[in-house]
Order: sequence, then C-alpha cells, then structure tokens
Amino acid sequence: MIYRSIIGFFLTVTLGTAIPDAHADGIVTATVLGQGVFQTTDGARFIARGANYVRLGAGGWHDTLEPATYDGPRADAAFAAMAAQGYNLVRITLDCPSFQGGFGLWAPGLPDTYVATVADVITRAAAHGLRVLLTFSSIPPNYLIGLTPPAQVSGATLNYLDPAYVTARAQVWSDLLTALVRTAGRAILAPVFGIDAENEAEVGIADQPWSATAGTFTLYGIDFDLSDPASRQWLLDLAAIVWMDTQAAAIHAVDPSLLVSTSVFSPVQAGFPGFNGVQPVAARPGATRYPLRPMMLMALSAADYVDIHEYSAGVGWNYAASLASAEITAATPWPKPLLLSEYGAAVPFYADEGAAGADMQAEMAATCAAGVSGWAIWTWDTTEQTNPAFYTADGLLGTAIGPQTLPQPCEDIAAGDFVLNDTGAAQIFHSTGNGYCTYASPASWQAATGGDALNLPSYSRIPLDMISTGLCSAQ
Repeated sequence: MIYRSIIGFFLTVTLGTAIPDAHADGIVTATVLGQGVFQTTDGARFIARGANYVRLGAGGWHDTLEPATYDGPRADAAFAAMAAQGYNLVRITLDCPSFQGGFGLWAPGLPDTYVATVADVITRAAAHGLRVLLTFSSIPPNYLIGLTPPAQVSGATLNYLDPAYVTARAQVWSDLLTALVRTAGRAILAPVFGIDAENEAEVGIADQPWSATAGTFTLYGIDFDLSDPASRQWLLDLAAIVWMDTQAAAIHAVDPSLLVSTSVFSPVQAGFPGFNGVQPVAARPGATRYPLRPMMLMALSAADYVDIHEYSAGVGWNYAASLASAEITAATPWPKPLLLSEYGAAVPFYADEGAAGADMQAEMAATCAAGVSGWAIWTWDTTEQTNPAFYTADGLLGTAIGPQTLPQPCEDIAAGDFVLNDTGAAQIFHSTGNGYCTYASPASWQAATGGDALNLPSYSRIPLDMISTGLCSAQ
C-alpha cells in the first residue's frame, strides 16, 4: 500500500534511543488479543474500569502535573480511594501551564522537574494497583520553534498534514518516555497501560485546506480533489494513518509493550451526522471540531486499540446512534479493543445525581453492545470544573456505576455473542446464561454442556463469517 512506503521516510528520523522492553522482567501489563479484548501478560482478561484524575488551575486548564503546584499526597489519596472502590485504571493528562508554554525553553526538551513529577504520579498510582493511561493535547511550543507551516494548511490540521508537526509530537512522546526510564528506571513504564497520543484528535472545518471548496491538495505525492467529499475524507484518513503510525513507532522504539492509540469523539457527538469529508453542516453551525475516523485507525494504522469519548446530552441520548456515526455498531466486529476513556454526566442535563447514574449505566450497557472493553469516567473529583460542572466518581455517581456496584456492565450477553474463557478458548454464551458452544476448529462451533455467562465481565462478538454446526442452542 502506498502509504507504507510514505511512512518509511518518517520512521528513519531519530526519535530517541531504543531502550529494552520495560515489561520483559515479568511485570504484568495489559496486552491486546486479536479478538479485540484486553488481557494481562499472564493471560487474564483485563476490563478497564477507570477514572480521569484532573486538577484545574485558576484559568480552568489542566495543572495536575505542574511541578510548582503538583500535590502528590492529594493524588495519592485519590488513587487509594479509587482502588478501594475497585477501579484499576487512571487516566492522566500531561498538559499543564509549563507544558503548554514550552517550559520556557528554546529547543525541544523536558525539564527534569517535570519528568520527576510525571514519574511520581505514576509511582503513586502503581502503589495502589492502578494502571496509568497518559495523554496530552497540544504540542509544547519548544518543539515547534523554527517550523514554517506549509501553504494551504492551518489550525489544528497542521498536526496531521504538516510532516514536521507529525514528527514533533512523536518526539515529545519519545523524549518523555526515554527521560522517565533515565530518571526512575525501566520499571517506571510497567504500570503504564498505554498512550493516548493526542487527546481528542480532530481538525477544524475552518482550517485550510478544508475551508476550500475547489482545487487540489497534494499530500505525500497524491493529489486530492477538494470539491469531492470522498476525496477530502480520504485526504484526512491517509494523513491520520501516517500520523498514528509515526506516533506508535516513536513510542514502541522506547517500549514495544506499550499500547498506543488516540482518542476521538464520534461525529454525532461533535455535531456531524457522519464522516462527510470535513464539511460544515448547515443545521449545526456550531459544529467545528471534526474528529479523525476510528475505522481507518482500526483497520490500517498501527494503533493497538481505538479510544472513544462519549458524553450524554441527558436522559434519552441515543448512544447507539452516536457510536454508529463513528461506524461502531453491534453488527460490526472490530479486531482491536475499544475503550471509552471519557464518559460523563454534566450536571445541567440531569434532575439529580441518581438520574445521572442511571443514564451512565445505560451508556455502559449501550457501549457493551458495540464491543467496548473498558470505561474511564470524567472525572474522579474535579471540584474545580464549573463550566459545565460534572457529577464525579467519588460521589453518588460512582456508587451507581463503580466496579463494586456494577462489577459486570456487560452481563446480559445475547445469543451469538462470544467471550474468551480462562484458557483462551472462545465460547458462545446464550442469553439464558445456560449452555454454550465451544470453538472447535477454524470453521465451526460445537455444542457443550453447562456454562454460566452471568459471571463474565465483558465480551466481544462472534465473527460474522463463522459457520455454525447447528448444534449450538441453550441447554
């Protein structure tokens, strides 16, 4: 495929010194099964039940890891409370004022004080048995000094259509991970569940080249017709694939075991009916944030899993339709895991916290049907967030949707769905919870006796082309 030869150019760029796998010493980490689920290196299924840990500064922006104000004991107390409620994952944003200001540096690099802060928060989370998912939004400006944007590219689109920006973000990840190992040893990466390469990856519809309705744009030697919606969409898709592969290559050069993805909204969540070639929607003039297409990242990039953000607009929000706009449906098997690393309940949309909790339960059930393998609530205890205010996981909402109250979000397994048992064998469980069909060969399923689906925390779907022997029925 043509893009594979294109990306080869970027992978020759020195993105950091390769370091031996931090997970090779037997530390248990999350890995990916081909069937689209998470598991640990000892073969156990891993269902991500997490929360976003966020501190906001006076300006309303992230400052969890700002070295001058970082509150380690407060983070430690939160992690202890998460663990006590059964959570196993915490998502942490690297952004802070110093990060977004380039640390006052005039060349790429990360100060030792910042790296030590990141190492400390990982260490504290790990001490409570939590795995850590790291992400950041904008590239620190000290990694962009001297760059001249190419003609016809502007705004957030620079992240994907400017090769220099693509490499700059990869360099940030490489530098951070390498510095963490240098500062705290190889084991510091063992608790890291994965890397969300960019929080809510998107372009703006007013950016160039999307603002143009005629002419062509050339990327990697290919001309794209800006008057053709399909051509415009393929332009963004190709850029996203190369971008994702470049981030994954840089991260895996430091630790091949780290899971890599990027988070996106569904089109409906962002105000678009679907992927329309980055064009405005007349009925939704406020829809300006156009997400990358997860199906392309799933099928053609080096992403290890797909990460979706989904927020309800109140009771009655159609979660299935929102996910379907991102080409995620119960009828579409995904070969890589799906993670909902942000979902939440904004206070203005609900009568009370009880209603919010019930709706979040409905969201988890709806995403189960689409094959989601984990969730992280927004947020754990963001008392600083007021616009809008969100119910937080450390209160009644957490009681309603937390692992102790809701240990099995996907327990209602319909006929035709399958799970992997403890030995790694695939099984179809029926909605009664009685009887199952055991995978016998690459071409068929055979009936077996017994079985109880009610104690399984999650599932994926049976391949659509699987041939049934006709023997699989409830027993």
